[in-house]
Amino acid sequence: MTLTQLDSIDPTLIVYRAEATFVGVGMWDLFAAITSFGTRSVWERVFEDAVFLEGVDELTELWCLRTRGGGWGGL
Repeated sequence: MTLTQLDSIDPTLIVYRAEATFVGVGMWDLFAAITSFGTRSVWERVFEDAVFLEGVDELTELWCLRTRGGGWGGL
């Protein structure tokens, strides 16, 4: 993994870019891991629960998502 500090127009803003190579892991594997409801509960503070309702077809699922209230101030 490489971590690089980038130049910023605003001197009070520090911007970093991280790059990594995952061997044996495809893009869709990584996407599935990030968007799964188990990991969403860790990185998304307003996410509370998800209930599977119906498998519409082989590519479509219907889920009921429950989030915590509080509006944008709770993020």
